[in-house]
Amino acid sequence: MNIGKYILFGILVATLIGFTGCSNDDDFSPEVSKTVPLQFSFREDGSLVINASFPNKQQYESEIDGHTWKVISNSIISPDGTLKEYDGHIQEWFYVFNHGRMAMLIEFDFAQRGPELHYESYENYDETTGSNGAMWFVGLSADGNEVNIIQQVSYYPERTAQPTNGYELKVLRKVSEQERNTLFQKYKVDESQLVPFTPFEPSNGADLFGTSIENITYQYMLPSYEVAARGMKQISKSVFDKYVSGYGWKCEETHQIEPDGSINPEDYEYPEGIGSKRSYYFNSNSSCSFYSSASSYETDYVYDETQNKISLETINATLVAPMILVSISDDYKTIWLVKNNLSNDTSSLMNDRYNLMRYVRMTDEELQELLASTH
Repeated sequence: MNIGKYILFGILVATLIGFTGCSNDDDFSPEVSKTVPLQFSFREDGSLVINASFPNKQQYESEIDGHTWKVISNSIISPDGTLKEYDGHIQEWFYVFNHGRMAMLIEFDFAQRGPELHYESYENYDETTGSNGAMWFVGLSADGNEVNIIQQVSYYPERTAQPTNGYELKVLRKVSEQERNTLFQKYKVDESQLVPFTPFEPSNGADLFGTSIENITYQYMLPSYEVAARGMKQISKSVFDKYVSGYGWKCEETHQIEPDGSINPEDYEYPEGIGSKRSYYFNSNSSCSFYSSASSYETDYVYDETQNKISLETINATLVAPMILVSISDDYKTIWLVKNNLSNDTSSLMNDRYNLMRYVRMTDEELQELLASTH
């Protein structure tokens, strides 16, 4: 299994030149750890083979997710499968897991570097692989208070200029509620950043339509500055296929989502040369056509009902930002989409603001006229 695209936490931490972080009585060895002994080997392509038991989904959800954990040891998994303690300058290291969002808290053992706090998302847990997309979980102790995690990382051995790719094994110990509260105060944890990214109500197969657009709130999620739309309901694929796919949609208004999550009431005007309002035609054969005053494209798309997300393939090797379908009107003729603005200003991530856009379904005549004008 390759989870290389989910190594952000490992890269952030490992590039800090290592970790000791354990008092003498917490020093790790497979013999003193309460978790199940582990064995490792590597395939020819460099991927890791883990010979250990994974927590089942019930154990993960009840004993691991929703809890705060302290790192009591950190080791590099060597190419021969043995463990090598990884030295460094971290005094304390904690993970907070909260059902799809996590925080990582780091305290260094030298005064000139203050504490660090990072937020990130992770996926649903897969008990067949032991992974939530960000790390593997192996060898949960019988009392549920200790677990091993494995992350694919890039680290700097002996302060070399070039990083080495590899795997880290960390032993985590669950902390008490009191210690968790103390940590949150010390690190000034923003609990709103730990709210799961898509907390809408499951449709359970029913034809639920999006709630009133006024009841949906938005928040930029750190560190990626993705936008979470809170308060929307799940729009099932059957609803999407019946009421969105097969129709043309024209943009009637666009509003920027400000850094604080508020909606700018002014209709957004794209700067000259950067973009323009687009019309969409979601073909029933899973292809999507874009139409603007400057150009037209066609690409494939996939609708993911677990996130109300429309993921688009690349256009001319350019990545196209996905769209979130946040609402459909009761008459099925108006939809609201959230999409990254993708401005050309790269001086700050926040310049790539998200837009909330209102689209109205085209009449058959309007769609035929649009299609004819582009051929």
